Amino acid sequence: MELSPSIYEHAAAVIGRTPWEVSRDEGLLFESHAAALLHLIEGQVSFAEEIKRRGLDVAFFESAACPPLLSPAMFHSVELPALSAAMARMGAVLGRPIPCIIGGNTAPILDAILETGTGYVAAPHETDQTAFMEKIRDRTDVRVRINMDVEVISRGSWERIRAEADRVVRLAEGRENVCLGTGALPYETVPENVLRLREYVEAI
Repeated sequence: MELSPSIYEHAAAVIGRTPWEVSRDEGLLFESHAAALLHLIEGQVSFAEEIKRRGLDVAFFESAACPPLLSPAMFHSVELPALSAAMARMGAVLGRPIPCIIGGNTAPILDAILETGTGYVAAPHETDQTAFMEKIRDRTDVRVRINMDVEVISRGSWERIRAEADRVVRLAEGRENVCLGTGALPYETVPENVLRLREYVEAI
């Protein structure tokens, strides 16, 4: 894969190397990515402070870091140091653990996500939710949102929606501190689908 020369220039500036060095050592390129992520922490913490000042709350969304965009090993070495530091410092601002919502195939990186100290995670529809829930079953201090299939909730028949809700409820059986969700629903979602789903789940 060819990269623009500016990639090497920016990466070199972050870690104090030359573009020539970075262009010939992919390890330096990843080192610069990790350093750039660490550089973002101060801004995130300042943002959290302002959000708290205005009486609002904070949740951290980082779906750009999930497999297959990053391998589990790369998530651990490149993303996790900055993510853990940001979560810890924002948690100190808020006085509690911050939700860490990462979409995509997160079962392979769940242990790393939990290393951030978060108190709330999502089990995305795109991952192996059975494996995800098995990994986190004993961590009842962490709230889990099990996401349903957005396509079914937004456009499916009531029979499909109900079957999807039943599937997720079965996944949650035997574990405390669980809620059901969907992730971001498209604008054209039929509101009655969501309202009827809520009534159905509340009655279970």
